[in-house]
Formats: sequence, structure tokens, C-alpha cells
Amino acid sequence: MKFTVFSSDKGEEWDQIIADLGGSVFHSDRWAPFVIDAYGGVRFFRLLLSNDDGKPLGAALAFISSSKFGIGNLLWTEAVPLVKGGSENTIRQFLKYLRKFSMKYGIHVIKIGSFGHSCLPESLQDEEYILSKRLEFIVRLKDRQEDDIFSNLNPTKRNAVRSAGKKGVIVREESDLEGLSALLCVQQDSAQRIMKRGGPDIAYEGSIKDHSAYPVINNGAMRLFVARKENVPVSAIACSYFSGKAYQVLAGHSQEGFKLQSGVLALWHATKTFLSEGASEFNLGGCSADASLVGSPEHGVYKFKRMFGAECVECIGGVNVIRPHALAVTNLIRKVMGRPPLI
Repeated sequence: MKFTVFSSDKGEEWDQIIADLGGSVFHSDRWAPFVIDAYGGVRFFRLLLSNDDGKPLGAALAFISSSKFGIGNLLWTEAVPLVKGGSENTIRQFLKYLRKFSMKYGIHVIKIGSFGHSCLPESLQDEEYILSKRLEFIVRLKDRQEDDIFSNLNPTKRNAVRSAGKKGVIVREESDLEGLSALLCVQQDSAQRIMKRGGPDIAYEGSIKDHSAYPVINNGAMRLFVARKENVPVSAIACSYFSGKAYQVLAGHSQEGFKLQSGVLALWHATKTFLSEGASEFNLGGCSADASLVGSPEHGVYKFKRMFGAECVECIGGVNVIRPHALAVTNLIRKVMGRPPLI
């Protein structure tokens, strides 16, 4: 096997490899600008595992964040490294090479994400990885008809789709600056509701063209669906799209949209669009592993996505601490500065 850094000027070729291996947008070159803009000061690498004949066996889009003082350097992936056929042996080999690569770059912690319903083998828990679980919700589209999918929605969500339409809500795809502006507008109200349940402040105050979604809207990796009433935005959702797989990344609903349940109509419009284009799945995004519990802050999110007829799947990521002492020092410094621990 050979583990290499793929050439930085061959993004389209990389994305074809990812598509051939059955990967998601979170492995793709198109997704890199979103992460780079969101975090700032980040380097990214396309990491490829090949057999002796040069045929791809595995791939990962890795990001490196270096600390100012050289401690707490982090390498992470948004999704579990992609391997041909989902082989557990190949993923283990990939992770061994990834650790060697990380040590070469002075990394102290490796963090493997689980977006796109990806999973590390649970057997890794007994080795070097601390595993973590989360949930995602998938509407399967392949070989299905629109009526079948609609009938699988909870009756209250079917009624919400009909009701929002009767009240004059119209949904269109607006994958441009105007659509992004609408999303950021309705997210102002969403931010207040999220903070009330203990979540982060998602409101954005900067320039629209500086938003992390802007470059991925331009390169086609993200699409926007906006619900308007009398031309005023009331709901909007942003979905990544790659190789027949859609994933809801961002959403926002004004107070009026929340009452109208226009977000349900926006989701249904996106579902029909992706179905008509031959997509295999529409992932409604994720939540914490304990969201199914009534007392969880994200229980409402869990209920909503289940009621939209989505299949709930478990996703497993993990953390590998390469240099424990450096991590301990980093977390101590972050605590003094009032920041959360690196892990």
C-alpha cells in the first residue's frame, strides 16, 4: 500500500475518486472552502491510500490547525476516512498511516468526524481511539416515488406542508447571494430560540461574501431553498450536494415561519427536487446521541426529523491523542483563557 498527499491542483480528479469510492461531500475538494472559511488559518490535505498498482483504496480530506505556541496542534476530518468496500482492515491501515502523517506534522490530537452517516469500527475503542456517537436522519430516495415518500411523513407534517402552501408560502431554489441573504436573515430569529435551549449563537453579523457558505454556493457544493410569504423570507435551508447525496447543513426560520411551519414545506420542496434529479438520499443532518431522551436539549430536533419520515442512524467518530502531555498543557491554557478544552 502507498499513502500519499494528492496533488493540490487536481480538485476535479480528486472528487471523481471520491465519487467512485461512494463518498460524500465531506470527503470532496468542493467542501474544503467551507471549512477553511469557517475556521480560518487552516491547511487542508487530500490523503490517498492506493494499492501497489496505484488504484485508490481509501481517501480522506484532512484539516490541520496549528496553535500559536506549537502545542495543541489538531488534525481533523469532517467524516470517517473513505475506504473501498468499507473494509475494517483497510480503515485500520489508513488510520495507522494517518497517525504517522500527523506525527510528521507535529500534531498532538487527531479528531475523526462522522458527518455523512460514517462510522469508525467500534473495535477501535479498545485501541487508541476514544469513540463518540451521534445521530443522523436519512430520507432514502433511491427507487422510490414521491407519493411513497410523502405518505411516510407523520400526518402532522403532511398537514403542515399543505397548510403552509394554502397560507401563501412559496418555496424556490435560490442558490445565490440573495438566497444566502435570506438564510442569514431568518437565522436571526432561529438563533434566539437555539440559545434559549442552551445551544450556540448562530447569528451572523459579517459581510455576506465573507460567510463560509459563499464559496461552496459558488462551486455548486451547496444549494439553498427559500420559503417566502408575500416575497418576505420566512424559512430557508442550505444543503450540500455531491454525487447524488444531499445533506442539510444550515437552516433558519423567522418567528412567522416557525408559526407557519414553512420549514417543513421547504424541506419537502428540497426532497422533491433531489428526488427528481435522481439523488439516492437526503440527509436531514444530525444531533447528539442522547437526543431521543425527553430531557435532552435536542429532543425537539430529534422528534421533528423522525416525524419527517427519516431513518435514524448512528454515526461514530473518535479522537486519538498522540501527545497527552501537550494536550494537558493546551487544555490548561484554554481554561485560563476562558475557552473550552480542545477535547
